[in-house]
Amino acid sequence: MSQKPLTKREQGQIVRLYTAGGSSKVIGGQLGVPNTAVYKFLVGAGIMRTRKEAKQLERERGQKRKHAERSCMACNEGYLPTSSNQKHCKGCVPDTHALRMLKTLGLSRKDWKRMFDEQDGICALCPSPAKVVDHCHVTMIVRGLLCTPCNMALNRMEQPGWNLRAMRYLDEAKP
Repeated sequence: MSQKPLTKREQGQIVRLYTAGGSSKVIGGQLGVPNTAVYKFLVGAGIMRTRKEAKQLERERGQKRKHAERSCMACNEGYLPTSSNQKHCKGCVPDTHALRMLKTLGLSRKDWKRMFDEQDGICALCPSPAKVVDHCHVTMIVRGLLCTPCNMALNRMEQPGWNLRAMRYLDEAKP
C-alpha cells in the first residue's frame, strides 16, 4: 500500500519543526504523517542531519539522552524514553497500574484525569469519591468513574438472574 504524497503545507511544517531541532519520529506523530514519509522527505530534500550533527546539537542545548526522542503512542506528544521498551510518555502511563488500564481499557492517565475532573471527583451514581473505572465487561467500553461499592453493585446487577434472586430473597425474608 503506497502512502499519499506530502502536501506543500506538510513539507513546510516538517522543515520548520526539523530545523527547530525536532526528530523525524516526533514530527510524524505531531503532524499525523507516517515517520517514514517524514524521513524520506528530509533525506530527499538533503536536510537530514547526520547522527554526529544530531549529537552536536544535543550537546549545544545541554541535552543528554540515552534513547532517541519518540512520540507517545497514546497522545502523540514527544518525550525522551528512559528505556528502549518505553512506548508512552510519563503523563499517559506514570506507573504499571496506568499501563494495565491503557492496555485493557484503552484509558490513559490523562483520559482518567479528564473524566475525574468532569465528574468533579464524585462517583457517577452517589456522592462518594470516585475511585474505580466502570466498564462493560463484554465490549470493554468505559462508562465512567464510580466508588467501589457502586461498582460492585453494578457488577452483580449485570450478572444474569441476580436481580430476580435478590428480589425473591427479600420477599422471603419479610417478617
